[in-house]
Amino acid sequence: MKRIRQELLVRLLCLLVFCVSLAYGLWSGPDLRWQDETEYHQLAEGLRQHGAYEKAPEFLTSFRPPGYPFALTVIYQAWHSTIAAKIANAVALGATAVLAAMIVSSVVAQGALFAPLLLLFYPVFVYTSGTLYPQTLGTFLLVAALACLVLRPGSSLLTALSGILFGYLILTIPSFLMTLPVLGLVLLVHEHRLRGGFRLTALFGVCAVLVVLPWTIRNAIQFHELIPVSSNSGINFLLGNSPLTGPNSGVNVDLSRYYGLIPPEEIGREKSADNYFFRFALQWIISEPSAAARLYLLKTLNYFNFRNELATSGRGGGAVDVLLFFTYYPLLALALARVAFRKKYPFTFTETLLYVLYFSNALVTAVFFARIRFRLPFDGLLVIMVSIYLGHLVADWKSRRKA
Repeated sequence: MKRIRQELLVRLLCLLVFCVSLAYGLWSGPDLRWQDETEYHQLAEGLRQHGAYEKAPEFLTSFRPPGYPFALTVIYQAWHSTIAAKIANAVALGATAVLAAMIVSSVVAQGALFAPLLLLFYPVFVYTSGTLYPQTLGTFLLVAALACLVLRPGSSLLTALSGILFGYLILTIPSFLMTLPVLGLVLLVHEHRLRGGFRLTALFGVCAVLVVLPWTIRNAIQFHELIPVSSNSGINFLLGNSPLTGPNSGVNVDLSRYYGLIPPEEIGREKSADNYFFRFALQWIISEPSAAARLYLLKTLNYFNFRNELATSGRGGGAVDVLLFFTYYPLLALALARVAFRKKYPFTFTETLLYVLYFSNALVTAVFFARIRFRLPFDGLLVIMVSIYLGHLVADWKSRRKA
């Protein structure tokens, strides 16, 4: 009876996550407040109206990753409104809460209640769901892919589905292309320990690559260049590695000096210009190795920052910074405390996977630059990690109370 009541309460809390996200999305209205939102919306409009992935009429592009505009196009076909996209984000966040609770429950049943509660406790999830950013969809895809791997380990069907979900995640947020080998390595070590093989790891990787491959082929046909997902890695690399870059500068770096070094005929070609940006950053790293190493270390630490320097004035600061400080750092502190008690509560494969992905992403992100928004899908993993730890504490308290 107690278990039935707990499961009902978990479902109600997940429904509450959806309702809060939905209410915020409706309250925010149809307006798009950020440039990135407008660009994703325009790409989806081009797909819906002309069936072409274009920045402007007859201007094909590969600059933005296609996963989120594809999803927006499907939504717009049913209801042509940005409100519909925000409702879909609310559904994705509610589904993330359900899957997170399931993952936590598979390790310690007493922790399932904390997953939806902590999603609400950390307000960035709800805020981002009210925007046309790919992070809410990315959080769902990441948690869903991991759920397929840990809820029924050894299942070929679920492993293949996990690979498909992760492949679409790469098309949505290309930085996960760098996370793929990390995840594959953890799976390989775990599978080798259990079976002495790598069949499921290979299945996962092949399915992920097969999802990305058609888009890579499209780019090769259209632009005669090897562009696995998008052609913005070079400029992001330069934004994160230049003499003007700071550990928390993000996109607030003046690159005008570099634009003048690119031949005029190459500026209009996305991939060619992006290659120049990549070379400029690499040249600076080679010429200033100590400064680049110091910056990389500071960017790694900045991954755990509670605030970002924003390009748009009047955004963030003040009460927002205080709120983020007192919601992010308690989660991070509890996750680190869990490591301190690893002998009392031995790590399961699920927890090992979550911790490796979350903290290794700091090293991956520092290659470019860190933003809270970019970290958000991994903060979904942080919620699961902390929920499992709190579940251990509750289970321990209950057992001592009975004794």
